[in-house]
Amino acid sequence: MDSYIESLRKSPNFARSNHLAAYMPRITSISAEQETALVGAFNANDQVAHAWKIRDHVTALLQLTTGNTYEITDRGRLRIRQDKP
Repeated sequence: MDSYIESLRKSPNFARSNHLAAYMPRITSISAEQETALVGAFNANDQVAHAWKIRDHVTALLQLTTGNTYEITDRGRLRIRQDKP
């Protein structure tokens, strides 16, 4: 998982980011540190944050693996939803 997050962090373009998105449905668990690193990679790399396939999967992945509900803001930032039910 750490290598996967590092690949996202270093992704040079949308095509590579969308390719990496294909692996997200296979991830079944992540640590709290990996959760933080994944959110950081998303928010730090525009090539990840604006890759449509990543956007399709990342919030569901984080909710499934952490129990936290995430959202992508109007400014394209990934964060824990503030109005959790």
